[in-house]
Amino acid sequence: MHARTSSSSSAAARWCAYGSRSTAAGAVVPMRCNASVTNPNAPRRASTPNAPVRARVDMVQPAEGQPAYVLHRRAYRESSALVELLTRDFGLVGAVMRGVKRSPRSARDLEPFGQIAVSWRGRGQLVTLLRTETVVRRNLSGDALFAGLYVNELLVKTLGREEPVSSLFGSYDAAIASLAQARSSTFEPASRSRSPNDGEERRGFALEPILRTFERRLLDELGYGIAFDVDLANGRPIEPSRWYRVVDGEGFREVDGQDASTCVLDGSQIAAINAGDYTDRAVLQGAKQVLRRAIAVRLGGRPLATRRLFAAARHLTSEQEPMAQSPS
Repeated sequence: MHARTSSSSSAAARWCAYGSRSTAAGAVVPMRCNASVTNPNAPRRASTPNAPVRARVDMVQPAEGQPAYVLHRRAYRESSALVELLTRDFGLVGAVMRGVKRSPRSARDLEPFGQIAVSWRGRGQLVTLLRTETVVRRNLSGDALFAGLYVNELLVKTLGREEPVSSLFGSYDAAIASLAQARSSTFEPASRSRSPNDGEERRGFALEPILRTFERRLLDELGYGIAFDVDLANGRPIEPSRWYRVVDGEGFREVDGQDASTCVLDGSQIAAINAGDYTDRAVLQGAKQVLRRAIAVRLGGRPLATRRLFAAARHLTSEQEPMAQSPS
């Protein structure tokens, strides 16, 4: 990985961890953080528009050794930190960790992407962390880092509190483990014999199937799974030889032919997406369009800061390296 890309990756990690970044002019731009963390008395927001009724944990209870991941961290007062945790048994939990700046070990435990065991006291939407211990440490860099930050932001902005997401916890763990492997193998081509542009395309291709798989599981967990097997208009099975228009966040409707003005896929591509077979570039691009549209509906118009960050980082290196497409 080129030095400039590594530098931008480090900046991305710092920006995500503390919730702000510095612009070229020196101004500090804050990252939006969940209201219930920055203000414990703020009302609970709905995770997504028109969200289906789902089972909830009545109230976050004191916990001991709870498996968790840090999704977001920001400085709080002089030496503390506010963190968003994805936990196995309690879902999304807001917490405060006292004295982080005075404890290098605690600071390391609160780095993103590594699984930790946490103990806390308190009830409600903001608990106090008592102990943290790293169980598995993972480091992401380059485009894999941006992909990991994207996954974290998706969870913070789509999950509601007090919602058990044990299956999603496992999906997140698998996605981050795969991103870490992509960084050390297929993400960085061993040879530069091909053009730089080919190298960039292969890097993105290695990461995108991981993201598409996670996005589908997230939508399913939220109760917004897409119907990939039937025509929404008549309930008939999707046919490989026919063309279908994407109905954002729902599924597909048959059209007379391929229409460039809308997102249209043929039945064989839809079947491949449903099977998780992303070996064909056209299928992978189609999956990206379908899932991005569905996620946009659930975000309710809220932008994803990680996409802007990726574009900004690529802009800094565009004079030396061809612009790569965001994997998210």
